[in-house]
Amino acid sequence: MKNIFIAAICFLSTHLQAQTGKIKKMTSYLMPQIALIDGSSGTSTQIQLAGGLVKNNWHFGLGAGIDYYEMRSVPLFTDVRYHFGKEQKVFTYANVGYNFSWVQDTRDPRFILPPSSNAVKQTDGLYTDIGIGYTIKIGKRNSLLMSTGFSVKQMGEEYHPLPFSSWVWPSSTPWISSESTTVRKFDYTFKRVCFKVAYRLW
Repeated sequence: MKNIFIAAICFLSTHLQAQTGKIKKMTSYLMPQIALIDGSSGTSTQIQLAGGLVKNNWHFGLGAGIDYYEMRSVPLFTDVRYHFGKEQKVFTYANVGYNFSWVQDTRDPRFILPPSSNAVKQTDGLYTDIGIGYTIKIGKRNSLLMSTGFSVKQMGEEYHPLPFSSWVWPSSTPWISSESTTVRKFDYTFKRVCFKVAYRLW
């Protein structure tokens, strides 16, 4: 899945670059943005940078960021937008991509029992974000964009749990092994509501 997505990103980037020499009316955009994310696991933040090409009412680009919600990750995604009407004030957007885990430190898994014999390994997963927004022009070229959307962040964890005997009896007991060959895997799907503010540069 990860390799397929990376290949699609490379193809889209190459295709868009090739089109710039053929379509004279196509322009480019660069858009840093910050988001407040709220879900069942609490409230957190997200920062992103997206950029690409503009043709008529369409935006086609790529983006990346840092997502601090519950398990820190780096989403890499496609950025597709459509602005309605001549003034293009109202728009919809769709981001589809992949979350790459960014482990902060050694910690216990989200579940207390059983305890782990080593550090928890985070695994990658799907990233999506769709929503609607409004554009406020600042000057002749730049704009302030405010939007709200629904985002899904998929991540996972893998760890080796300690055998039952090793966390009931003293670990110094010679006949008790503290090693485990079993790997526990947990997949999480975080559903969030996002409120974003972006500054678009032409």
